[in-house]
Amino acid sequence: MQVMFSSNGKLRHLIGAARIRMEVPAETRVVDVLENVAERYGAEARALILGERSGVLVLVNDEMIEQSTIAVSDGDEVTVLLPMAGG
Repeated sequence: MQVMFSSNGKLRHLIGAARIRMEVPAETRVVDVLENVAERYGAEARALILGERSGVLVLVNDEMIEQSTIAVSDGDEVTVLLPMAGG
């Protein structure tokens, strides 16, 4: 099945695109999608997404989720929003 992954800020820059399409097996969970992106794009992406102090918000189809163990479905979009600073 296919899911979309999108992000903002530094993670978007690391990936080189605002959105990427990913082929994933059935019964894939949100955390599996995050692990897949971290593995594909290296240590810096892993720290941004999965780091102990990353502070990211994760959304599935534009709805914030509390647990990354929920399953994704074909056509879902997983979005990671990094904390923003500035003023």
